[in-house]
Amino acid sequence: GEFSMSYSPWLRNLVPDMSLAYLAGYKKLSNKRSAIGGSLRYFSLGNITFTDINGAVIRDFKPTEFAVDLAFSQQFSDYFSGGIAIRYINSNLTGGISVQGANSKAGQSVAADVSFFYTKPELDLGDKEGTFSFGMNISNIGAKMSYTETARQDFIPMNMRLGPAFTLDLDQYNSITFNLDINKLLVPTPPIYKLDSAGAVEIDPTTGEFVIASGKDPNVGVAQGIIQSFSDAPGNV
Repeated sequence: GEFSMSYSPWLRNLVPDMSLAYLAGYKKLSNKRSAIGGSLRYFSLGNITFTDINGAVIRDFKPTEFAVDLAFSQQFSDYFSGGIAIRYINSNLTGGISVQGANSKAGQSVAADVSFFYTKPELDLGDKEGTFSFGMNISNIGAKMSYTETARQDFIPMNMRLGPAFTLDLDQYNSITFNLDINKLLVPTPPIYKLDSAGAVEIDPTTGEFVIASGKDPNVGVAQGIIQSFSDAPGNV
């Protein structure tokens, strides 16, 4: 197994006390085809002075965010492997101050990553050889997060990445690789809301919700939000 630790000052030329700390480790299991791992990421935004709308100081606070991961990976064959990670997320940005009349709290969520990787080396291409690879990762599949006691909840940034790669061995010392990387954010796209003659967003008198002019309602569950993200862009752009 291996263990690593890092500490990175963040935007130090702009902010003197913002930083990112990272701790990670893994260990192969006895069958040599499986491994377990874990990590801790801790992000400090430094000291922030909160003020009200008149500029009066409310309090000083150091917002922090951290995530704890536990992962398992398995090599299914010489060419195919996969892994899964479970993550606890804690985001404390306000320290419990009142925001627009609602008491704030630390946002919490549980999420998962799922990934697969396939590689086929030593492909016969006449007088040359090549390697084909394909990978996919879906990250942050998890519950919505809320920073207040109200019913409003926000999606965490679920994302899908996939793509193939092909490496051609030109000779004993040189090779060239071609790859394609596709990224897709798996959260609902914000719609375009209808405006009245005064330029204000129209509100449906029966539901109290904003009237959508183009796109779809983003206030849906996680599973529906993932599916909806492929077809909900305003104007289908």
